[in-house]
Amino acid sequence: MLRQPNYIYGPNTTLVPATINFGEYMLQQLWKHKDNTALINAATEERITYSGILQQSMNFAISLTRMGIRKGDTIGLISENRFEYWGVVIGAACAGAVVSPISVGYVKGELLHVTNISKPKYIVCSPSLYKIHAQTISSMKFVRKVILFGGDKQNGTLSYNDMVLETNGCIKNVKYEEFRCAEVAGQSDTLVVMYSSGTTGLPKGVMITHLNILTLMCSRGFADPSKALISISPWYHAMGFAGCLNGLSNGVCFVCIPKFDIDLYLRTIEKYKVAQLTVVPPILVALCKDQTKKYDLSSVLFILSGAAPLRKDIIAAAHVKFPNLVMVMQGYGATELTLGVLGFFPDSFRVDKIGSVGVVVPNVVLKVTRL
Repeated sequence: MLRQPNYIYGPNTTLVPATINFGEYMLQQLWKHKDNTALINAATEERITYSGILQQSMNFAISLTRMGIRKGDTIGLISENRFEYWGVVIGAACAGAVVSPISVGYVKGELLHVTNISKPKYIVCSPSLYKIHAQTISSMKFVRKVILFGGDKQNGTLSYNDMVLETNGCIKNVKYEEFRCAEVAGQSDTLVVMYSSGTTGLPKGVMITHLNILTLMCSRGFADPSKALISISPWYHAMGFAGCLNGLSNGVCFVCIPKFDIDLYLRTIEKYKVAQLTVVPPILVALCKDQTKKYDLSSVLFILSGAAPLRKDIIAAAHVKFPNLVMVMQGYGATELTLGVLGFFPDSFRVDKIGSVGVVVPNVVLKVTRL
C-alpha cells in the first residue's frame, strides 16, 4: 500500500510492547532505577525512591485484588500531587483496574457528573479533599469504600498505608521477582479515564488504553535522566499525568512544587540545576515578569510550553530571564490524543521557527483535511 499524500507520518522506529500490561512495563522501569530518587518535595525536602514507588505499587495491587477488584473495575483518585499518587496509578494498572484521576477543583455537581461516567468501586482520596467531598461521596451507591491517603481512618474509610506499608502489619511486602500483573488486551482495554475540559459543556470521560500510554512512554523523551525536572502541573490533568509518568519511566528525578510560588520555583531551579522547564503560558509569563535577581538560572537550557499558544514577546522575555536558554518549545495535544501528537525532539531543532509546535511524534499519524 502507498502512503496517503494528506497524511503526516511520525517516526516508527520506536518499539512498543503492545501486548503487556502498562503496569508491568512501569514495574520493569521502576526496578531498573530502583536505587535512584524518584520524587522530592521542594517545600519539605521529603523524598521517595523508585524502589519505594515499586513496592507501594505491587502491594496496592495485591490489596486491591484481595478486596475483590477485577479487570475493568474503576478506581477513582481525588488528590493533590503527593508521593502516594503513583502507587495508586501503577498498582491499579497491575491489578487490571481502570484509574480515573479527578480534578481537585470540582464542586459537588461536577464530581457527581464525572463519577457517574466512570462509576468507581473505590475512591482513593487525600484527607484534605475527603474533608470537602465526604458527604457527596457517601451518596454514591456504586462506591464501596473510600481509601484515605496517610494513616488516619475516618468514618469507616480504609487506610492507604495499611494497604501498602509492611510496617503497619496488614500486608507483607511482595517480592518483585514473584509478582505477576493481571493480563490485559493492551490495544483495547482501558487503563485510564480522564476528563476533558468541558469547553463545550460538561466534562466528558476520555478512555485511554494501555497501548495508548505505552506508545507515549516509548517515544523519544527530551529529558536528560541525569538532570532533575520540576513537576508543578496537576497530575489529574493529562499534561501532568503523562509528563510525570514519562519521566518516571526514564529514571528522571522530579522535584515537586505543591503550589506555585515564584520564589520557591526559582530557588528550586538554582538548587537542583534544572535544565528543562515544562510550563503553561501563565507560569512562564509570571516568571518573566518577576524582577528577582538573586537566583542563578543559568542551568535552564530548554522550556517546553503547552495548553495554549505563547506570544513572541513572552518567548523573547524568556531568553532574557534565562541567559543560557537554547529554545522555547511548544507542542500540540489534547486529553483525547493521550497528551501530545506534535512536539520537539533533539533531532528536530528548528530554532528559527518561533511559534512552531514541532513535528509529529513517534508512532503517530496525522491527517491534513479541509475544514
